[in-house]
Amino acid sequence: GAPIRDDTPLLRLFPQETGLANPDPRKARITVGDALSMSTGLDCDDDDDTSAANESTMQAQTRQPDWYRFMLDTRMMRDPGTKAVYCSASINLVGGAVAGATRAWLPAFFAQHVAAPLQMQRYALNLTPTGQMYLGGGAYVRPRDFLKIGQVFLDGGTWHGRRIVPRDWVARSWTARRALGPGDGYGYAWHVRAFAAGARTYRDYEAQGNGGQVLAVFPQLDLAVMMMQGNYQNFTTWGATRDAILRRVIAAVEHP
Repeated sequence: GAPIRDDTPLLRLFPQETGLANPDPRKARITVGDALSMSTGLDCDDDDDTSAANESTMQAQTRQPDWYRFMLDTRMMRDPGTKAVYCSASINLVGGAVAGATRAWLPAFFAQHVAAPLQMQRYALNLTPTGQMYLGGGAYVRPRDFLKIGQVFLDGGTWHGRRIVPRDWVARSWTARRALGPGDGYGYAWHVRAFAAGARTYRDYEAQGNGGQVLAVFPQLDLAVMMMQGNYQNFTTWGATRDAILRRVIAAVEHP
């Protein structure tokens, strides 16, 4: 397929999406990296029920089954790449970009390039109304299998010697581009935190799910931790639980 980089203009990978609503020249400046860092500038905020492309709104509506188009049709709220706003539809656009670059059905692409090499045998993927894989969430993966992604990043992008992602992508995706909130930097689909445990502070890279499903990676400790919770829409609870678990795990690693 066509090459895809984080600085690739996003719309170049959606040639079928012409005549977008709310035309704005800034849409042509949105890059794949902007989508990965939730900073497209489009009207999408999962924490704002009035936002046009709020995930709940997008999934509940039936007027537009193409969720890529639904997102791209929304108005621009700010210049791309200037502010991160939590938006699941933004990450989903990255899936559309990959599909556009590879001409692949994403479930098959995932099976070939992720599930098979990582020996993920049981998983379920969330599909959009058009039958494409939804990259914004809803996948079911066993904790032991999702943990493998953390190990891949700890090992510089490899799994048992097999290259899964380029080595430089690990550093690029773990580089905080924006801030989603106080102490919550955001890279390319990774939360970047400074985590205090005991007398030390560690760099903590996290993939987070709505209910408290968390993959936390600590390169300084050569450690990846996976936990599952079901505290949906309740960050206060699952955030406190996450931190308590991580501190116990780190203490055990530091003082076995």
